[in-house]
Amino acid sequence: MLLANATGFVAPSFLAWQRSGDLLFMVILGGLGSPFGAVLGTLAFVLVEEWLGHITEHWRLIFGPLLILAVLFLRGGLVGLPARLRGARRHG
Repeated sequence: MLLANATGFVAPSFLAWQRSGDLLFMVILGGLGSPFGAVLGTLAFVLVEEWLGHITEHWRLIFGPLLILAVLFLRGGLVGLPARLRGARRHG
């Protein structure tokens, strides 16, 4: 909506299901239920995507499994990671 307002045009590619998937991954990666988590997840998603894109042409083969591992093992997202590390340090 903001893009349409700013540019006066939205390309059909912005309405593809892959874009919705990217947005969901950004929020899940950052941490659900936290506005800061959504921003952090977006920043991490874009930075890793750009970094891998500079390393190899087939960056999606690396990026996909990394996202799956993040969803499986970062239950609270990146926002919850410091608390999990503190808890692991106390119990370990």
